[in-house]
Amino acid sequence: MAAKAPPPLMLENPHDDPEQYEFIRGHWGKKESVGRGDHSDIEFVVLSLLRPIAQRLGARVKQEWTVVHGMEKIIPDVTFSLPHPEIRDGYVVAPAFLVVESRSSGQRLKTVVDKCRLDHHRMGTPYCWILDTDEEAAYECHKEMNGMHRLVDTLTAGPDVTLSTAEVFEQFRGLK
Repeated sequence: MAAKAPPPLMLENPHDDPEQYEFIRGHWGKKESVGRGDHSDIEFVVLSLLRPIAQRLGARVKQEWTVVHGMEKIIPDVTFSLPHPEIRDGYVVAPAFLVVESRSSGQRLKTVVDKCRLDHHRMGTPYCWILDTDEEAAYECHKEMNGMHRLVDTLTAGPDVTLSTAEVFEQFRGLK
């Protein structure tokens, strides 16, 4: 039986707060949105809308729930995992079922699409939603789309997980 790789936090992290850093493709990088009010608000909204769906499906959904893949560590804004995910040291072991990422002000949409394609999809996560709070726009960037993304009115992840973008942004505006 092959030995499991150690969890990523056993790697030397030169930064003062390791929970704010991702280790992807051999490099440490700070999670750009940590501490931003708009990100916290949109995460809260999506989390509250996904909770009843997760409960109905026996799944788990959490804000900034770290996903590990071998030695890598990535921190989606929201992580939705199907029933009985493998958990290691409190982190979900890839793949997650759905991840939600928010576009930061000044961040190019392509950067977030690349994160879905190069990181989340490579780690096996099939569904990725991107929320742009500045433009109040929602995009899907699913593994089956081969690196493409599309603007949507309804966010989907398979047949059982859907959210209306109008409802997402209506609740988001209500928190301001």
